Amino acid sequence: MLAVAVWAAGRSDAEVATMALSRARIAVFSVAAISLTLVWLFVGEREGALPMLGSFVDTFSSANLTATMTNSTSSSPAKESPAWGIEELWEGNTSRQKSLAAQSAVLAKNLQKMHQAPREWLQTERPDPKQISVVYLLLGLATGERPVWASDADIFMPFNPPKTCPTCPASALKFDSSHEYSNAPKAWWCAQRYYMEALERLTIQHPSANWYFLADADTVVFPHVLQSMMRLLDLVLVDTEDLYMGHGRDLAIGRFIMSGGGVLLRGRTLRRLAGSRKLRDCGRRHLNGTWCWRHLDWVIADCLREVDIHPRGHPAFQQFATKCSGCCRSDSVACHPYKVKADQEKVVEKHSSADTSQLTADWAMPCNGEEYRWMQSKQSICSSRK
Repeated sequence: MLAVAVWAAGRSDAEVATMALSRARIAVFSVAAISLTLVWLFVGEREGALPMLGSFVDTFSSANLTATMTNSTSSSPAKESPAWGIEELWEGNTSRQKSLAAQSAVLAKNLQKMHQAPREWLQTERPDPKQISVVYLLLGLATGERPVWASDADIFMPFNPPKTCPTCPASALKFDSSHEYSNAPKAWWCAQRYYMEALERLTIQHPSANWYFLADADTVVFPHVLQSMMRLLDLVLVDTEDLYMGHGRDLAIGRFIMSGGGVLLRGRTLRRLAGSRKLRDCGRRHLNGTWCWRHLDWVIADCLREVDIHPRGHPAFQQFATKCSGCCRSDSVACHPYKVKADQEKVVEKHSSADTSQLTADWAMPCNGEEYRWMQSKQSICSSRK
């Protein structure tokens, strides 16, 4: 109130009223500009917001609004102006005029760019349920070789890592959770440390996949069951929802998905890591940084956790199918390990007649919270499902 009194001192009632009206007009048009911008961003051009915003900018910057303005630093009576254009704003204040003109030009230019640029982030159309795109990354698959379970239509990228890699720094901790892998050969550790680089290459070579599936050469995948799962998930997941799912495990190093049993990643989930360069940063830490002695599936979980994405368990993925009787069932998506090709062929043949028509969205969804048995290693179990 004191500030208003000081500002109004020495001015006539008419002058104070005129200046107050002018300031009110500025506030109204500022709020209108912000509101229309937000409407356009969230509704889109087809709803008519962009023409409204363009009309507003044109009107504001081309002297089409009739109003009264005065120099707020002047004590002279308010001057009637025939139009409220950039040149008439704050008469005599050249720097202010130039600043407003520049801001108006930048706003118009940015709006034009936004109008012309593709707006993938506004796309809400779901993929064609008959063409669910998935790309497989297969660790240890020989170049030129195809998995026995793959059809000609399946797309996959073999990963044959280098046999040598940099020495781990002294700052990199070793973990008791590695168990027998603590003494694994260097080639095994190099495969772990180059895996994040392979994931980045996967997103570069296949940037538009709806889903990514990570597995090993001795993993048997059942694509017809996987296709059913992805189709059902695409119907129930919201467009902005991430998913990182498979045979889960909880160790001292944290929760993660065991990659041998298959890791299902939503396309947007992996691209979030790659697009933010977080994937590359995690790869550096894994290759010769503080994560050097961590297993590849641990690091996938570590990296996703940094963008608040957490593992979800599902009984259709089995890491140790040869150790649990009957756990590689007709509704399984992937089972591991089958190192002999003849054994893989037998498992594929057994599952070739599996009926997927009865699978439901409830089956496709990950296990709810603590109903998944994270501490169980031999079998992937959801206690609320049979």
